[in-house]
Amino acid sequence: MSGKATVLAFDRVTPVEELADGLAWVRWLLQSVRARREQVAFHPPSLKGATIHARWEEFATAWFAPLLGPHMKEAWQHAFFRDLDALVECDRALDSALPEAFRERSREAGAVLLRSTRGARYQGVLGHYRAAVEAGSTPGNFIIVWAAVGNFFQLSLSNVLAEYLRMEWEMGTREFSNVAEPERGASFTRLVGTTLNGAATEPALVRREG
Repeated sequence: MSGKATVLAFDRVTPVEELADGLAWVRWLLQSVRARREQVAFHPPSLKGATIHARWEEFATAWFAPLLGPHMKEAWQHAFFRDLDALVECDRALDSALPEAFRERSREAGAVLLRSTRGARYQGVLGHYRAAVEAGSTPGNFIIVWAAVGNFFQLSLSNVLAEYLRMEWEMGTREFSNVAEPERGASFTRLVGTTLNGAATEPALVRREG
């Protein structure tokens, strides 16, 4: 037995090493946000060394774990089940929970991602959600947009969460050099696992293959 671990999110299988290393082909989906926005949620002050990791831990504890991660998971599930009304309700609920400056950055990043994926065909619930954002019926927060976009491109919930965290980390630390990724409880894989296991409605589990 090889002992290779696999995370299951609904019917989609995601090797754990993909969460650690990232999916190279997914990067183009978020490249427009990386290129056009300085930050979304995580933006540590221009301080040195380990302070960056301390700021990341604060972000993970104060924002991702209690608010952003659960809303992203909920939005992904609504997109998976093609429930536009629930997706919009999730978007509005998140918007009301965000501070004004955070809310503005989130909406702007969401708009960038929606524009960059407009050309895809047969978008289903993502297309209807985009129309609702453009009509002003829902705010279009990045967390919700990315969950819907990721689902449309058939990314597992695990990958949607992990790639979001990687994007936030890379954007927040790009003015620094040779900064190691977070480890232990603040690592991408640990934060993804905690989010997946945070609600009984998510049929996620770890399976050993070999």
